[in-house]
Amino acid sequence: MKRILGILGIFAGWELAARTVNSPMFSTFTTTLLSLWKIRTVLYPHITTSLLHVLLGFSIAVVTGTLLGILIHESRFIELMMMPVIDAMRPIAALTMFPLLITILGLGIKSKAFVIFWTAWPAIVLNTIEGLRNVDQSIIEAANLDGCTRIQLLTHIKAPLAASMYITGLRIGLSGGWISVVSAEMLGSSAGLGYAILHYSQTFRFPEMYAIILVIATIGLLMNMGLALLQNSVGLENTSPFIRFNDRASSFGFDHNLFTKKE
Repeated sequence: MKRILGILGIFAGWELAARTVNSPMFSTFTTTLLSLWKIRTVLYPHITTSLLHVLLGFSIAVVTGTLLGILIHESRFIELMMMPVIDAMRPIAALTMFPLLITILGLGIKSKAFVIFWTAWPAIVLNTIEGLRNVDQSIIEAANLDGCTRIQLLTHIKAPLAASMYITGLRIGLSGGWISVVSAEMLGSSAGLGYAILHYSQTFRFPEMYAIILVIATIGLLMNMGLALLQNSVGLENTSPFIRFNDRASSFGFDHNLFTKKE
Protein backbone atom coordinates (compact mmCIF):
# COMPACT_ATOMS: atom_id res chain seq x y z
CA MET A 1 0.00 0.00 0.00
CA LYS A 2 2.84 2.40 0.85
CA ARG A 3 4.42 1.75 -2.56
CA ILE A 4 1.15 2.58 -4.30
CA LEU A 5 0.85 5.77 -2.26
CA GLY A 6 4.38 6.71 -3.29
CA ILE A 7 3.56 6.30 -6.99
CA LEU A 8 0.32 8.24 -6.59
CA GLY A 9 2.29 10.97 -4.83
CA ILE A 10 4.63 11.23 -7.83
CA PHE A 11 1.68 11.56 -10.20
CA ALA A 12 0.09 14.20 -7.99
CA GLY A 13 3.36 16.12 -7.80
CA TRP A 14 3.70 15.86 -11.58
CA GLU A 15 0.21 17.27 -12.09
CA LEU A 16 0.78 20.11 -9.63
CA ALA A 17 4.21 21.02 -11.02
CA ALA A 18 2.98 21.05 -14.62
CA ARG A 19 0.02 23.28 -13.76
CA THR A 20 2.31 25.60 -11.80
CA VAL A 21 4.87 25.91 -14.59
CA ASN A 22 2.12 26.16 -17.22
CA SER A 23 4.45 25.45 -20.13
CA PRO A 24 3.48 23.69 -23.39
CA MET A 25 6.70 21.68 -23.06
CA PHE A 26 5.66 20.29 -19.67
CA SER A 27 2.40 18.36 -20.01
CA THR A 28 0.24 17.54 -17.03
CA PHE A 29 -0.25 13.95 -15.94
CA THR A 30 -3.90 13.95 -16.99
CA THR A 31 -3.04 15.30 -20.45
CA THR A 32 -0.34 12.64 -20.76
CA LEU A 33 -2.83 9.89 -19.97
CA LEU A 34 -5.25 11.20 -22.60
CA SER A 35 -2.45 11.31 -25.18
CA LEU A 36 -1.42 7.78 -24.23
CA TRP A 37 -4.95 6.58 -24.91
CA LYS A 38 -5.00 8.30 -28.30
CA ILE A 39 -1.73 6.78 -29.53
CA ARG A 40 -2.16 3.36 -27.88
CA THR A 41 -2.49 1.46 -31.16
CA VAL A 42 0.51 3.24 -32.67
CA LEU A 43 2.64 2.32 -29.66
CA TYR A 44 2.20 -1.46 -29.89
CA PRO A 45 4.79 -2.00 -32.66
CA HIS A 46 7.29 0.21 -30.83
CA ILE A 47 6.76 -1.68 -27.56
CA THR A 48 7.18 -5.08 -29.19
CA THR A 49 10.32 -3.91 -31.01
CA SER A 50 11.95 -2.66 -27.81
CA LEU A 51 10.97 -5.81 -25.91
CA LEU A 52 12.42 -7.97 -28.67
CA HIS A 53 15.72 -6.08 -28.48
CA VAL A 54 15.81 -6.49 -24.70
CA LEU A 55 14.86 -10.17 -24.79
CA LEU A 56 17.63 -11.06 -27.22
CA GLY A 57 20.39 -8.97 -25.65
CA PHE A 58 19.49 -9.87 -22.07
CA SER A 59 19.26 -13.59 -22.87
CA ILE A 60 22.78 -13.52 -24.29
CA ALA A 61 23.98 -11.61 -21.21
CA VAL A 62 22.36 -14.13 -18.85
CA VAL A 63 23.94 -17.15 -20.55
CA THR A 64 27.36 -15.52 -20.98
CA GLY A 65 27.45 -13.83 -17.58
CA THR A 66 26.30 -16.89 -15.65
CA LEU A 67 28.76 -19.27 -17.31
CA LEU A 68 31.64 -16.82 -16.93
CA GLY A 69 30.78 -16.19 -13.28
CA ILE A 70 30.71 -19.94 -12.54
CA LEU A 71 34.01 -20.53 -14.32
CA ILE A 72 35.70 -17.68 -12.43
CA HIS A 73 34.38 -19.02 -9.13
CA GLU A 74 35.44 -22.59 -9.84
CA SER A 75 38.89 -21.90 -11.31
CA ARG A 76 41.53 -19.75 -9.67
CA PHE A 77 43.45 -19.65 -12.96
CA ILE A 78 40.45 -18.30 -14.88
CA GLU A 79 39.80 -15.78 -12.10
CA LEU A 80 43.34 -14.42 -12.27
CA MET A 81 43.19 -14.29 -16.04
CA MET A 82 39.71 -12.83 -16.52
CA MET A 83 39.05 -10.48 -13.59
CA PRO A 84 41.51 -7.77 -14.76
CA VAL A 85 39.92 -7.94 -18.21
CA ILE A 86 36.41 -7.68 -16.75
CA ASP A 87 37.40 -4.78 -14.47
CA ALA A 88 38.90 -2.97 -17.46
CA MET A 89 35.95 -3.59 -19.80
CA ARG A 90 32.90 -3.05 -17.60
CA PRO A 91 33.36 0.74 -17.12
CA ILE A 92 33.13 1.21 -20.89
CA ALA A 93 29.62 2.42 -21.66
CA ALA A 94 27.94 0.52 -24.48
CA LEU A 95 26.71 3.70 -26.13
CA THR A 96 30.27 4.95 -26.56
CA MET A 97 30.79 2.04 -28.96
CA PHE A 98 27.53 2.60 -30.82
CA PRO A 99 29.08 4.37 -33.86
CA LEU A 100 31.43 1.41 -34.29
CA LEU A 101 28.57 -1.04 -33.77
CA ILE A 102 26.55 0.64 -36.50
CA THR A 103 29.50 0.25 -38.87
CA ILE A 104 29.99 -3.43 -38.02
CA LEU A 105 26.47 -4.64 -37.21
CA GLY A 106 24.27 -2.03 -38.89
CA LEU A 107 21.20 -0.31 -37.48
CA GLY A 108 19.20 -3.52 -37.05
CA ILE A 109 18.49 -5.72 -34.07
CA LYS A 110 22.09 -6.93 -33.75
CA SER A 111 23.51 -3.58 -32.67
CA LYS A 112 20.66 -2.99 -30.18
CA ALA A 113 21.04 -6.48 -28.73
CA PHE A 114 24.77 -5.95 -28.30
CA VAL A 115 24.19 -2.68 -26.43
CA ILE A 116 21.85 -4.45 -24.01
CA PHE A 117 24.21 -7.39 -23.62
CA TRP A 118 27.15 -5.10 -22.89
CA THR A 119 25.16 -3.18 -20.28
CA ALA A 120 23.78 -6.25 -18.51
CA TRP A 121 26.62 -8.77 -18.34
CA PRO A 122 28.88 -7.15 -15.68
CA ALA A 123 26.18 -7.21 -13.00
CA ILE A 124 25.31 -10.81 -13.79
CA VAL A 125 28.94 -11.96 -13.72
CA LEU A 126 29.81 -10.19 -10.48
CA ASN A 127 26.65 -11.21 -8.63
CA THR A 128 27.08 -14.81 -9.75
CA ILE A 129 30.61 -14.84 -8.34
CA GLU A 130 29.68 -13.14 -5.07
CA GLY A 131 26.59 -15.27 -4.59
CA LEU A 132 28.59 -18.48 -4.92
CA ARG A 133 31.39 -17.17 -2.70
CA ASN A 134 29.06 -16.09 0.09
CA VAL A 135 27.63 -19.55 0.73
CA ASP A 136 28.31 -20.50 4.35
CA GLN A 137 31.63 -22.34 4.48
CA SER A 138 30.38 -24.66 7.22
CA ILE A 139 27.67 -25.91 4.86
CA ILE A 140 30.26 -26.62 2.16
CA GLU A 141 32.48 -28.46 4.63
CA ALA A 142 29.59 -30.56 5.88
CA ALA A 143 28.62 -31.43 2.30
CA ASN A 144 32.19 -32.48 1.52
CA LEU A 145 32.26 -34.69 4.60
CA ASP A 146 29.08 -36.35 3.39
CA GLY A 147 30.73 -37.25 0.09
CA CYS A 148 29.28 -34.48 -2.05
CA THR A 149 31.02 -34.23 -5.41
CA ARG A 150 32.14 -30.91 -6.89
CA ILE A 151 29.27 -30.91 -9.38
CA GLN A 152 26.74 -31.75 -6.66
CA LEU A 153 28.19 -29.02 -4.48
CA LEU A 154 27.77 -26.46 -7.25
CA THR A 155 24.36 -27.47 -8.56
CA HIS A 156 22.61 -28.58 -5.35
CA ILE A 157 24.24 -26.52 -2.61
CA LYS A 158 25.92 -23.37 -3.86
CA ALA A 159 23.63 -22.48 -6.76
CA PRO A 160 20.34 -22.68 -4.80
CA LEU A 161 21.77 -20.76 -1.83
CA ALA A 162 23.26 -18.12 -4.16
CA ALA A 163 19.99 -17.68 -6.06
CA SER A 164 18.86 -14.52 -4.26
CA MET A 165 22.06 -12.59 -4.98
CA TYR A 166 22.10 -13.96 -8.53
CA ILE A 167 18.60 -12.62 -9.14
CA THR A 168 19.76 -9.25 -7.81
CA GLY A 169 22.30 -9.27 -10.62
CA LEU A 170 19.57 -10.07 -13.10
CA ARG A 171 17.50 -7.16 -11.83
CA ILE A 172 20.40 -4.73 -12.15
CA GLY A 173 21.32 -6.05 -15.59
CA LEU A 174 17.78 -5.97 -16.93
CA SER A 175 17.17 -2.43 -15.67
CA GLY A 176 20.40 -1.25 -17.26
CA GLY A 177 19.57 -3.05 -20.49
CA TRP A 178 16.14 -1.44 -20.64
CA ILE A 179 17.69 2.00 -20.21
CA SER A 180 20.31 1.27 -22.86
CA VAL A 181 17.90 0.00 -25.51
CA VAL A 182 15.86 3.20 -25.33
CA SER A 183 19.03 5.28 -25.66
CA ALA A 184 20.28 3.14 -28.55
CA GLU A 185 16.96 3.46 -30.37
CA MET A 186 17.24 7.22 -30.07
CA LEU A 187 20.65 7.20 -31.73
CA GLY A 188 19.82 4.98 -34.65
CA SER A 189 16.55 3.15 -35.27
CA SER A 190 13.36 3.29 -37.27
CA ALA A 191 11.21 1.67 -34.56
CA GLY A 192 11.10 1.23 -30.80
CA LEU A 193 10.16 3.38 -27.83
CA GLY A 194 13.40 5.38 -27.99
CA TYR A 195 12.76 6.21 -31.62
CA ALA A 196 9.16 7.19 -30.78
CA ILE A 197 10.33 9.58 -28.03
CA LEU A 198 12.74 11.25 -30.43
CA HIS A 199 10.08 11.50 -33.14
CA TYR A 200 7.48 13.13 -30.93
CA SER A 201 9.98 15.51 -29.32
CA GLN A 202 11.26 16.70 -32.71
CA THR A 203 7.69 17.29 -33.91
CA PHE A 204 6.85 19.20 -30.69
CA ARG A 205 4.18 16.70 -29.63
CA PHE A 206 5.16 16.84 -25.99
CA PRO A 207 2.12 15.11 -24.41
CA GLU A 208 2.79 12.06 -26.62
CA MET A 209 6.48 12.19 -25.69
CA TYR A 210 5.64 12.13 -21.97
CA ALA A 211 3.16 9.33 -22.63
CA ILE A 212 5.93 7.16 -24.05
CA ILE A 213 8.18 8.00 -21.11
CA LEU A 214 5.36 6.82 -18.85
CA VAL A 215 5.13 3.57 -20.83
CA ILE A 216 8.89 3.03 -20.52
CA ALA A 217 8.75 3.59 -16.76
CA THR A 218 5.78 1.21 -16.42
CA ILE A 219 7.44 -1.58 -18.39
CA GLY A 220 10.66 -1.17 -16.43
CA LEU A 221 8.70 -1.31 -13.17
CA LEU A 222 6.88 -4.47 -14.24
CA MET A 223 10.16 -6.15 -15.24
CA ASN A 224 11.71 -5.35 -11.89
CA MET A 225 8.61 -6.43 -9.99
CA GLY A 226 8.56 -9.77 -11.80
CA LEU A 227 12.16 -10.53 -10.85
CA ALA A 228 11.56 -9.21 -7.32
CA LEU A 229 8.65 -11.63 -6.88
CA LEU A 230 10.88 -14.45 -8.11
CA GLN A 231 13.59 -13.38 -5.69
CA ASN A 232 11.18 -13.22 -2.77
CA SER A 233 9.93 -16.71 -3.57
CA VAL A 234 13.46 -18.07 -3.11
CA GLY A 235 13.37 -18.88 0.60
CA LEU A 236 16.46 -20.17 2.37
CA GLU A 237 14.69 -23.24 3.73
CA ASN A 238 13.47 -24.32 0.31
CA THR A 239 16.40 -23.44 -1.92
CA SER A 240 18.31 -26.71 -1.55
CA PRO A 241 16.71 -30.15 -1.19
CA PHE A 242 19.92 -31.36 0.45
CA ILE A 243 19.66 -29.15 3.52
CA ARG A 244 17.16 -29.33 6.35
CA PHE A 245 17.55 -26.17 8.44
CA ASN A 246 16.59 -26.29 12.10
CA ASP A 247 18.13 -22.99 13.03
CA ARG A 248 19.71 -20.73 10.43
CA ALA A 249 22.39 -19.43 12.73
CA SER A 250 23.72 -22.66 14.13
CA SER A 251 22.41 -26.13 13.37
CA PHE A 252 21.56 -27.79 10.11
CA GLY A 253 21.54 -31.31 8.76
CA PHE A 254 21.98 -32.96 5.40
CA ASP A 255 19.73 -35.59 3.93
CA HIS A 256 22.45 -38.23 3.65
CA ASN A 257 20.33 -40.47 1.43
CA LEU A 258 20.39 -37.87 -1.32
CA PHE A 259 24.17 -38.07 -1.52
CA THR A 260 24.23 -41.86 -1.41
CA LYS A 261 24.51 -43.55 -4.77
CA LYS A 262 21.73 -45.95 -5.46
CA GLU A 263 22.80 -49.48 -6.32
